[in-house]
Parts: sequence; structure tokens; C-alpha cells
Amino acid sequence: RFYSNKHSDHLETAHHFDFIIQPSSLVPNVTSVGLRYSDYQNFLSPWYSMRDEVRLLELPSPVEFEIMIGFGCMKWSGGFLNGAPFCLYREKEIVPQLPK
Repeated sequence: RFYSNKHSDHLETAHHFDFIIQPSSLVPNVTSVGLRYSDYQNFLSPWYSMRDEVRLLELPSPVEFEIMIGFGCMKWSGGFLNGAPFCLYREKEIVPQLPK
């Protein structure tokens, strides 16, 4: 949670970001998804330098959810040398089968 740069008394609960497919900053010769927040933050915001790297885990079927593992950091606090792991999940969309 953080305060909006447009409304100083408004508490935000989401960060907007852009994503790119990139070489991993953590593992050589591996591709990952990079999340970048700087275009949506004020230059003085602590989240301006926030970067995340995420990968989708391949789970055995059948499961009703998807999991991504990630590693995030902020340049002002040491970058990837002082990063933090995190986990994201979502339920898969259940598409009803139509009767034949």
C-alpha cells in the first residue's frame, strides 16, 4: 500500500507496470519476465527504481491455479543483492463444457 502521487490523501493498493521479456538478472542463459514501474512513479518515489523478475511454474495437471515465483528489488536499497522473493497465484478460468 502506498500514497498516490496524484492525491496525497488517497491510499493506493496497486502498482501499474510495464513488462518485458528479458535475459534473467539472476540466472545466466535464462529468459524471464521483467516488471518495470518507473513510468508510473514520480522520480522521487521509493518505488521508482523497483524491478521484479518473475517466472511461471509448470505444475502437474490437473490443478485449478497457476503460480508465478518472483524476485524483486529496489536500486536504492541494494538492487538484486538485497532483493526479496515473492509468490503470485491465480485461479484458472473454468470454462464450462457445453452439452453435445
